[in-house]
Amino acid sequence: MLGLTTRLHLLLQSDFSPKAKDSDGWTPLHYASWYGQDDIVRILMEDWRGAPAEITPNGATALHLAARNGHAEIVRLLVACPIVDANQQDGNGDTPLTLCKQAQINDWEDVIAILTNPEKFMHAVNRFGKLQLSTSLHDFRIHFLDDTVKVIRLPSVEVSSVDVRNATAAMLQLPEQLYDLFSIWAVSDFFEVELEKNANPVKQIERLGYHGGSKTTRLFFKKSGFVTLHEERQILSQVALKLLFDESLACVLSSRWPTNVEDAAHLAGLLMQIRFGDFNPSSHVIGFLRGALDTFIPQHLLHNQLKTIEWERRIFAQHKKHEGVTDVVSLHRLYLQYCRQWPYYGAIVFDGVLLKTSIRKKPDDVTVAINSDYISFIMKDTVSVKAYFSWDEFKHSIDQTSRRTSSSSKLDVLQPYLVPTVDTPQIIFVTDRIEQVEALATKMLDRHQRTDQDLEQKRVAQGGPRIHKLVSNQPAPVDALSRVERQAIEERQNKERFARYRIIHSFGVIATGRRGSEMKSTAEKIFEKHCTDENLASINDLKIICLELGYWLGPELDGARMILDSSGTNMFSFRDLVSWWSQSTRSWLYLLDEQAVKKRLEAVEIFLRNDRNRTGRVSDEKLSGLIKGLRSSGLTRKTEEAIRKGLDPNNTGFLPYNNYIDWMANMQIIDDRML
Repeated sequence: MLGLTTRLHLLLQSDFSPKAKDSDGWTPLHYASWYGQDDIVRILMEDWRGAPAEITPNGATALHLAARNGHAEIVRLLVACPIVDANQQDGNGDTPLTLCKQAQINDWEDVIAILTNPEKFMHAVNRFGKLQLSTSLHDFRIHFLDDTVKVIRLPSVEVSSVDVRNATAAMLQLPEQLYDLFSIWAVSDFFEVELEKNANPVKQIERLGYHGGSKTTRLFFKKSGFVTLHEERQILSQVALKLLFDESLACVLSSRWPTNVEDAAHLAGLLMQIRFGDFNPSSHVIGFLRGALDTFIPQHLLHNQLKTIEWERRIFAQHKKHEGVTDVVSLHRLYLQYCRQWPYYGAIVFDGVLLKTSIRKKPDDVTVAINSDYISFIMKDTVSVKAYFSWDEFKHSIDQTSRRTSSSSKLDVLQPYLVPTVDTPQIIFVTDRIEQVEALATKMLDRHQRTDQDLEQKRVAQGGPRIHKLVSNQPAPVDALSRVERQAIEERQNKERFARYRIIHSFGVIATGRRGSEMKSTAEKIFEKHCTDENLASINDLKIICLELGYWLGPELDGARMILDSSGTNMFSFRDLVSWWSQSTRSWLYLLDEQAVKKRLEAVEIFLRNDRNRTGRVSDEKLSGLIKGLRSSGLTRKTEEAIRKGLDPNNTGFLPYNNYIDWMANMQIIDDRML
């Protein structure tokens, strides 16, 4: 049976009016306020569509009814509305505060506190950011990539973009900690700009000025272009995942992101599962997608690659692979995970041309896609990636007089576009949005430079090596290196890159000594103790597996289980564990060589001997036993007194597992890195 909120959403999507009154003259908002239905009131208060100022035949508003019955949360929601008068009198001359004092039921004391000082609670729903409400209201039409539009009513047109964003996010019921991952964008047929957070959106659009300005511009609520993949992968909110899914789907279908036939068929199969559930051989037959194929396949592939029948065959084949996965959130996550493999995922795009080496040849129309990790060159005629660079590979400069953006590169594929100059060959990209390209590229380079500096400081603090200047954003040394020196540097860099790749993707698979052969790492052997015959572990064993690997999953457990069990099978593989762990902040495990892993596991074993119930903590006598175990194992020569002071500086007699591991790493008793 559908819940009340679900049924209300369905009614509101039909021709049902939320302002309609019954035979007693009451609206849905009146009833929800009287009976304390918080979720229903919250939905009806979106854009004030529930008519919060409407009165009953007795002259009572929804606020009168909620206050009379002591529903504090609903009173907060209603007081936050600028068209609701907290001191309005009903037909008997009573205000909401008077009715609450007379009845004194439920949370009447909280209601009195709100109504006594309503200005203090004006922002109860976090709808208006930090604005002071007034009677002068302004509506902002906010567009979404699922083709819906919502109206955000704010006290004035003189607001900032972040105020509009916060109001929109609050209306969507996004968790407040995710607000900064989204922005308000100005979008027209000629440009797409992420608005500055602290500036007024209307004035920003007017400043853009060209190609019709604000008359043809719409405001969109989308992910910020500065969000990193690492930040995005931490998102568990269903609302946020739906927004990211809608954005990815729109970019794929509009051919903004290049895709090949295999990509398109795979994603279309996921869409079939999302929209229709499991494959049904009786209805999902050839002809089922006739007339609707453009809602599954990117524009550039629709009529240029396969016939409709062949597309349907491929889509149905992919659809069958997702049988049994009915959780829409898991399917959204699978769709996003597939798209995140592309270097242009989530990028801000700029149209322009690439000049060729020969001035007699016509420049190529391209789209430059910029995100937090890469800059990509996409050929518009073929909708394919010509080349892409990480920001470590990319150097950026601006020629303001010629209004050209130029960049030096190393890839042979761009040879036809290399223009010889005095210093070094350059690629010249010409666009009429030079200011936006320059500002965005500069911000990205500055961010990566700060990240490199932070990482170098951390490595040095932990006794690790510095990053060689030749592979950072810093300029190469003035003194020329000899061929032998340059060769030695390249060999070392290649060796380090290979080692990182092997560790990150194989989780410490190590060579046996015989050429071409390998053996499993200690970490994988630990995982396999909990596996079935198919090398899969139960999702219920995740906590104990992480415990044995040296980490206690506390509040993160539910989120981790949700990510690892996105298929709904309650099982996960070693590679799944590697993928999830490498996306988290606990990257130390992937930077350990085999010897360091064994040393760490020795420390883990000492703790687990004193925590036989696997509670993730020890106390009192067990803490003393752990300290003696560290001494007798030879892992440290510190005295028992020094160990106790380090592990329990406040003399609480209590030691959490992660604090133990962190202290051991900080004291360099166990390793926390490799390379």
